[in-house]
Amino acid sequence: MARRGFPSIIRVATGVAIVAAVAGQLQYLADADLLRTVNFFSFFTIQSNILACLVLLGLDADPTTPLGRFARGARGVATLAMTMTGIIYAVLLAPIAADVSTQLDWVNLVVHVVAPIVVLVDWLVAPPTTSSRAVLGWLAFPVAWIAYTIVRGLVADWYPYPFIDPRPEVANAAGSWGAVVVTIAILTVTVVGLAFALRWIAAASPFSPDRLEAAPV
Repeated sequence: MARRGFPSIIRVATGVAIVAAVAGQLQYLADADLLRTVNFFSFFTIQSNILACLVLLGLDADPTTPLGRFARGARGVATLAMTMTGIIYAVLLAPIAADVSTQLDWVNLVVHVVAPIVVLVDWLVAPPTTSSRAVLGWLAFPVAWIAYTIVRGLVADWYPYPFIDPRPEVANAAGSWGAVVVTIAILTVTVVGLAFALRWIAAASPFSPDRLEAAPV
């Protein structure tokens, strides 16, 4: 039984769209004299989309090349990060019209909606072989991002998202460290649950490598 693959053209087109979106937003902010480069690249959305772009462009590359190896090794964390990007935006940010430095509507659509959907569907249609140990590795990225964001926020007095902003004077912010801790705890449970759900989906899918190898030809 042949393995069903995800259309390469969609992967490539989405990767190119991500590059265009990030570059377009950078140019917009620079032209408006609003660009703060470190702040821009501190957004989880931007980091996740860059990671997803490399994975999408590398999945169909020769697996012996550096990009091909990276894409296969980082696919799980990219899928987890992009799924969380879509969920967090839809649940926490879009309802309050939070400023997440994607003022261009088409950029916002690409990085918060289209790219997360493509990455998740790619995982569902062509799931890889995964393990519980691999899932724990996926969690390193969001944990490291939270730690970096809190430490940098204390130093720079700037936080990329209102739900982890403890400053009471900022509109829509969590407003206290207690609220931030609660939010992080909820997000942690959600991320862990989602990570293991993605692993289960990959293992249970009829398109998983193990099931296809066991299926009669």
